[in-house]
Amino acid sequence: MRSMASLDPMRKWRSFMSQGSCFGDALLKALKTYYQSSAFRGALNKTTKTLRAKLRSLFVKEVDCAPYLISERMIGSTAQNAGAKLKLFTGPVLCEGREGNLHINRAPLENSTDEIGRRRSSKAFWYSQPRIKIDFALSLHTAHPNNYWHFFAHALPKILYLEDELGATDFPILINERMARCGFFKGAVELGFFGQHELLIQKASEVYELREIAVVCPPHDPDDYLDKVLDRFQISGDSDFSDRIYIHRGHQSANGRSIDNIDEVVELLEGHGFRLVDPQNHSLKEQMEIFSRAGTVVSPHGAGLANILFRRGAPLCVYEIFYGNLNHSCYLDVCNRYGFTHVRAEMASTRGKPTSGSATINIESLKAYLKTLPAL
Repeated sequence: MRSMASLDPMRKWRSFMSQGSCFGDALLKALKTYYQSSAFRGALNKTTKTLRAKLRSLFVKEVDCAPYLISERMIGSTAQNAGAKLKLFTGPVLCEGREGNLHINRAPLENSTDEIGRRRSSKAFWYSQPRIKIDFALSLHTAHPNNYWHFFAHALPKILYLEDELGATDFPILINERMARCGFFKGAVELGFFGQHELLIQKASEVYELREIAVVCPPHDPDDYLDKVLDRFQISGDSDFSDRIYIHRGHQSANGRSIDNIDEVVELLEGHGFRLVDPQNHSLKEQMEIFSRAGTVVSPHGAGLANILFRRGAPLCVYEIFYGNLNHSCYLDVCNRYGFTHVRAEMASTRGKPTSGSATINIESLKAYLKTLPAL
C-alpha cells in the first residue's frame, strides 16, 4: 500500500493541473491557430505530399504511358481559346471506379488523369475484380466528382470538346457514382444535356476494361466551352429582374462550412431586401431560374457561387466573402468574363480548417457595402 507521503506529489500535480486549466486551454488554442495559419499548413501539406509521392514511387510503380498513348493533342483551340488536351489511350486499359485512375495489368498508368485539381492517389489492384468490357468511352472522372463548380467548369466541357473533335454525339461516358448521386447531375440528365450519350455509372468497386479510352484535360480557367455548356442549357440572365440574394449554407452543406453569426447577417440582409437561398433545397432547373433574375449576390466563397453563371448576359454584382487562406479566384474570373462587378471581402475570423471550418462575417464591412446599393 502506498504511503500518504507518496500520494502528496500526485495531489500537488492534480491541483496544479486544475489551476492551470485556463493556461492549458489558451495554449491549445494558440497551437491550433498556429497550425491553421496558411504558412504552416502550406509547408506541412507540401512536405506530406512529397513524402507520399516518394513512398508511392517506392511501392507503387507507375507504367510509362508512351506505349499506350496513341494520341495526345490540343483540341478546340482558336485565336481566343487555348483549348483542351485530348489523351487517347489504347490497351486493354483498366479504369477503376473509386478515383478513375487508369491501369495496365493492375499497375497505375502515369499521366492518365484530367490534370484538374489535386493528384489522385495511384494504387495498384491488390485483389481480383470482375471486369466490365467495352470498346470505347470518355472518362468523366475527376478529382472533384461532387463539386458543383467543377461540374460546370471542368466536367461538362469535356463532353463538348470531344463531340466537336469526333463529330459524334453518342459515344459512351464513364461517370463516377459519387457524381451520379448529386442533384445537379440528375438535374442535367432531366434537362437533356447528355443527349444520346450512354451514361455508364461506375461504382467504386467496379473495373472497366476498355480497348480505347479518351481523357480530356480542360483548361483550368473557363473558356468558350463554358459558354457552349450554358448554350446547351439555354441559359441567359433576365435583365427585367434584379433580385437580391444571399447564398445560405444550410446544415446539409457538403463541406461543413458554417457562419457563426448567421442570425445577425440574416437580419441585416433582410432589412435591405435580400432573400436567403440554400441551393441544396432547389433543383438545378429552379436554381437556373432563381439566379437568372439575381442583380446582387452576397455569399461566402463556395461552390454555390457557380450559380452566377446563370445570370450571363445581364448585369450582376457579386460580394464574395473569403475564408482565411481559401483564396481561389474562379468566381472573379467568371465576373471578368461576363462583365459582372466583383467585390472581395474577408471573414472577420475563422475557426477550423478553411475548407471545412466555421467563420464570422465582418458585419461592419457588410454594412458599408450595403450602403452602396440603390434604395429599393
